[in-house]
Amino acid sequence: MPDALDGDYSSSRAILMGTWSYQHLDPVDAVERSFNRMHGLLRSPICGTWPDNRITLIADAPTVGDIRRELIASFLNVRDVALFYYVGHGLYDFEDRLHLTVQGSESAAAFRSATSLPFEAVREAFFHSKARTKIAILDCCYAGLAARPGGSLGVEGPLPNSGSYLMMSSSGYAQSWYELPDTSPKPQTYFTKYFVDTVESGIPGRPSTLTLMDLFESVSHQLEEADIPEPRSRSDDRAAGFAFARNKSAEAVSEATSPDELYAQAMQLQREGGAENLPTMKARFRTAAEQGHSRAMVQLGLIAEGRTLAELEGVPFKADADSDMATAVHWYTMASERGDDGAAFLLGHIHEEVYHEVDEALSWYQLAVNRGNSAARERLSRLRYRREHGLGHGRRERG
Repeated sequence: MPDALDGDYSSSRAILMGTWSYQHLDPVDAVERSFNRMHGLLRSPICGTWPDNRITLIADAPTVGDIRRELIASFLNVRDVALFYYVGHGLYDFEDRLHLTVQGSESAAAFRSATSLPFEAVREAFFHSKARTKIAILDCCYAGLAARPGGSLGVEGPLPNSGSYLMMSSSGYAQSWYELPDTSPKPQTYFTKYFVDTVESGIPGRPSTLTLMDLFESVSHQLEEADIPEPRSRSDDRAAGFAFARNKSAEAVSEATSPDELYAQAMQLQREGGAENLPTMKARFRTAAEQGHSRAMVQLGLIAEGRTLAELEGVPFKADADSDMATAVHWYTMASERGDDGAAFLLGHIHEEVYHEVDEALSWYQLAVNRGNSAARERLSRLRYRREHGLGHGRRERG
């Protein structure tokens, strides 16, 4: 799936882990509230309403126990989004490796690694997963140690919005802060509070969906303004452009901007080049398309096929397993219903080249020709010739 907002979580998994009751460390009531807020956020429509059966909760675990195995088993068969969130005390061992604590964790240097969950266990679970997008959000002291050199989360392949993204509440050797009961009646950890508040309120001036980069930059700025230690992030491949949530502030922006203006803005970004522009382009095309803009619908189809990404990266286009043809057909059909000749041509192209449905392809090509599309005329003539002479139709490379 292209992002986490389409409601299909059958190939995704979120693991939320939090510890607030401790035997040897100071208890932190703020952690429990932050844990519950993050859980509630994922279950909300803003984030696409993750279903309960796709969220694993590891709440206030007494010991490490089988957590390491549970992480691997939970992420093993994930193909879309693998999300891990942790809130609680963080510790580091004699080799400066980050450890995530449980109730029985001990702060004594000799026992830290023996009584806590090493972040390497999370990394290992990500490594064994084939998820296209892997996200780790850490709200704990020393969280930045998770981004040590060579610390990839094991992502394979340059897929749109794919890769790994680490969002960390602190630098490698800094503490993370939380509210105290005497300053707040319902204390929370600062990082998660600002993160959830930002998602729930939206970011003015941003597109209709908020990417991981949007959220990190906003939260980082707010924490800096509040004189709270700044968070850190690390992005591999294109995961920074992953659409994490809907932007509740985007509606006002969309209403004030005409579909033609949104389309022009997105096309300007496309002319500027750079795959990092794709999430913003897609959001603006979608907003325009939802208001009936047929050319924006065509552009969404091209994005779904993978043509736009290939153009931005300057490489030849070739349909592969990552091409979302069903979504492309949806948008092309919507545009064709509004009289777009290019959309009809592209539908003919898909039915000819991908589905090998000759009659359907001929029908779409004919419609495009009737609307004055010259490229469709050549395709129509050639396909008719091949059918009349009984020539087989092999799948061609598409550019």
